Amino acid sequence: MDTTIQTLSSTEKHNAMISYCFLAPFMLMSREERFKSDFIRSHARYATLLHIGFLILIVSFIRSRNFSSTILYDMTWVHGVLFILFFILLFLLWKGIYSALRGEKPRIALNTFSIKSLEKEFSTEITVSIEEKTPLILSHIPFLGIYLSAKYGGKLTEGEKFGNWLCILLTVSAILDPSMTLFVIIILLVIFWLVYQAIGTEKDTTVHLLGDKFWTGKQVHTYIQSTLKYIHALFKHEKDMPSFTKIQEETANNYIHRAEENISPMFYIPLINIPHLIRFRHEEATKMTRTQWVILSAMVLYGLIVGDFAVVFLSLFAWFWAYNQSQYKKSTYIPAVGECADAILAFLAWKKQKSTAKEIHLTTNK
Repeated sequence: MDTTIQTLSSTEKHNAMISYCFLAPFMLMSREERFKSDFIRSHARYATLLHIGFLILIVSFIRSRNFSSTILYDMTWVHGVLFILFFILLFLLWKGIYSALRGEKPRIALNTFSIKSLEKEFSTEITVSIEEKTPLILSHIPFLGIYLSAKYGGKLTEGEKFGNWLCILLTVSAILDPSMTLFVIIILLVIFWLVYQAIGTEKDTTVHLLGDKFWTGKQVHTYIQSTLKYIHALFKHEKDMPSFTKIQEETANNYIHRAEENISPMFYIPLINIPHLIRFRHEEATKMTRTQWVILSAMVLYGLIVGDFAVVFLSLFAWFWAYNQSQYKKSTYIPAVGECADAILAFLAWKKQKSTAKEIHLTTNK
């Protein structure tokens, strides 16, 4: 949000606040003088985006499976995702109201709903050569972006980030809306955006990057690990309240770049890699990779047994990403899966240490 607190009347702040009470569209259409303030309209536009998000969630919830038995009998993980997204939107709504009362503009304060304003708010304009433009645009395509970024790096990494998060978004949309309507809408919007970047911009060497707004694998790891450390610090008996920002900075500075040497592709394919995991089970250098692939194989097996192909797809997506990373000696540490692997290895090490200490104790008694 805009950190500059403006000098505004209490009426302007009040009108901006009530726009979040599902009145924003009417305030934007109104011709009354009291709603023409740039401050009020910026909040009304932001509130309208949140209201659209709420509407999409409600429709998805009604269309989701087992709706009649959701509250009393059964709670599927699909509904869990919907509720999490609902509370995120609720938090953003509360934050918008709070910023309106403080006289601050929202972070997304679109001046108009035009393509130009969308470019300015959600993308970063860069200048590239004509030779670089085509692969940069292609790098936004899921899977293809992973290969191009791993091989060539540079600015293509921004496209890969967009493609990765798009792939996750498409998977979530397919889960929330089995009719695939939302899936098709997202695909069409992305195709329109990419075609527009290829032929619709004023300059042949201009590209508007969306990927730089998204987190990299390192940033995801840093945030997950920082959150776990912060929770652990909260339960420690210390006088001072831990600082999440400080913990996050320390975690980022101490981040370990994990890269593996080129290994056979069969080592990375879930289920098919089981003989290779058994073969290399005693190698210390590949224990992190092996543990990650045990987790992914378990996820694929679970997905095939219960018929949850979203889990299977995400597992194969993680495999493809890590395999391409390994081919160019880049980090194969998969977000979330890597943290689970760390926890498993830490538990096994603790168990081994405890078992060794017990054997030493028994030997001493003899």
